[in-house]
Amino acid sequence: MQGNPAKPGEWSYDPETKTVVAFPEPAGTVELRVVGIQPVEPGFTPGEKTTLKFEFESTLEGWQRQHDIAVFDQRGGMVYLEADGGDPYMGRSFCRIPGDSADRIRVRLASTAGTGIQFFWTIDGEPNMAEDKRIDVPMTADNQFHEIVIPVGDHPKWRGQTITAIRLDPMAGAPKATVRIDWIRGEK
Repeated sequence: MQGNPAKPGEWSYDPETKTVVAFPEPAGTVELRVVGIQPVEPGFTPGEKTTLKFEFESTLEGWQRQHDIAVFDQRGGMVYLEADGGDPYMGRSFCRIPGDSADRIRVRLASTAGTGIQFFWTIDGEPNMAEDKRIDVPMTADNQFHEIVIPVGDHPKWRGQTITAIRLDPMAGAPKATVRIDWIRGEK
């Protein structure tokens, strides 16, 4: 299992950050034993991202599940997730992306349910995700791949700013869905 576990008793390994994350049961004693690996220098966060280009060929590229996602991993060169609630979202922190480097963001995804996606971001001096840094875009949920365009370039909280974190809500309007994300790319 890759990605961040969310339920007691689960664990995961993230090859990008070379970390094991364990969520022990709330009561009792837990023993975690890892064998057959070599220690490396600590690196609990993905490297700083300075461009809006995520291809997901071999890793999740620092993206993490954050809410209402039961399964979140990289499969076949893309993000694969199973949403188990009506407000799933994933995020990528540790960014220093010039807002002026992209007028729009393209997301190639397939979803089994939902009516649209939401894109949030944070900027220098405003570290919280908020409604004033959000764009909603409709989508077709037919389990076929579609390219969705998020027009960020004219947004006053994007243009001229340094983007410090991004969040994608890959489907809204349904209690559950399976979503595959092939890539996310910023374009001029």
